[in-house]
Amino acid sequence: MYDAEIRPFLRQHLEQQHAGDSVVLIDEFPIYGGDVRADMVAMNGALHGYEIKSARDSLERLPRQVDAYSAVFDRASIVVSECHLESARELLPDWWEILLAQGVGGGVCFKCLRRSRANPSREGHALVALLWKAEAMAILTSLGLDARMRSATMSLMMDRLVENVPVKKLGTLVRQKLRARGDWLSAARRKRDDAKSQQRATRDRRRRISR
Repeated sequence: MYDAEIRPFLRQHLEQQHAGDSVVLIDEFPIYGGDVRADMVAMNGALHGYEIKSARDSLERLPRQVDAYSAVFDRASIVVSECHLESARELLPDWWEILLAQGVGGGVCFKCLRRSRANPSREGHALVALLWKAEAMAILTSLGLDARMRSATMSLMMDRLVENVPVKKLGTLVRQKLRARGDWLSAARRKRDDAKSQQRATRDRRRRISR
């Protein structure tokens, strides 16, 4: 199976799983300004990232993807073909969900081998880097943290948010702004004005890992 064969069935699976929820499903969700992309994200009361590893894929990039997912998502899942199952287990934190993708009658079904748990290691700068500058400014204003921020760079806005807002609350505020974008196809085409801050979030994350 290819990624493209699994993806529509995963979307169908998530739509059924969240029937009755106001869930938003997003393909190719950018982390660190697109430096890493989650294959699919389910966004309702939490931000849940899904990484697909089909039999045709390699696990070479998985450690880097795990690192990026762990910085921003409340929960995360790998959707994996059986040939990668044991290798993937060794690379994943124990809070990740494991879904085994199996071909059945021309379709794909998903067997849960391990349920997800709450991510203990989200990072403030990586979360804020998901925002547009206008969204970050709106959050600062709503919290009364906007003094001398009107002409500030995105990097300074990021610092003020991270220094003044706990990660759990920051995650909720960021998710609310992401949901409010509405049309994600149009949103994805908007020019980001905070590319440097996203690159900085990536660099900061890598520095912390190397220590």
